[in-house]
Amino acid sequence: MRELDFAPHSLICFPIHNAHKIIVGALQVITQVQHPDAITGGQIFTDIEKDRLEHLCVVVGSAVWNLYLSKERQTAQNRIEILLKLNKSIAVERNSPAVLERILEVSYELLHCEQVGLFEKLLGENDLYITHATDKAKGQYISIDSGIVGLVARTGASELYEPSLNDLFLLCLHPQVS
Repeated sequence: MRELDFAPHSLICFPIHNAHKIIVGALQVITQVQHPDAITGGQIFTDIEKDRLEHLCVVVGSAVWNLYLSKERQTAQNRIEILLKLNKSIAVERNSPAVLERILEVSYELLHCEQVGLFEKLLGENDLYITHATDKAKGQYISIDSGIVGLVARTGASELYEPSLNDLFLLCLHPQVS
């Protein structure tokens, strides 16, 4: 807590919940002066003050939840606008590879990521064609038996690897793509 420009007398703190009873913060009140005993009945904070603070926490929790929902709505609206922009741009395109390239270009904006790779499974072969990746890897073939991409292409199961949680992350990346 930062230093105060007055000598605190008492402090009370209440949790702030959202509509789903999840704690989203806390409300802290610090008093400088003690109320006369005639008003407070010897309590640091009166029951009425505590009730008011609890009510204030409900109002604040509702406001925080509404802000969260507003941000979520805005994020969803941005995604819709990106997808509409993509839909308009590919609607006029007649070249299939160009359409695919535009879709992947939008994926960077939509997913907020640094790299997107597209690997096409070649019918009847054990190779994946690198349709979209780094310029160095694009247009090459990799074995379906190697890396995370190969595992997903073979099994059809999604895989999530996080370097901080799994040392296999770097081992599972295909050297041509990483």
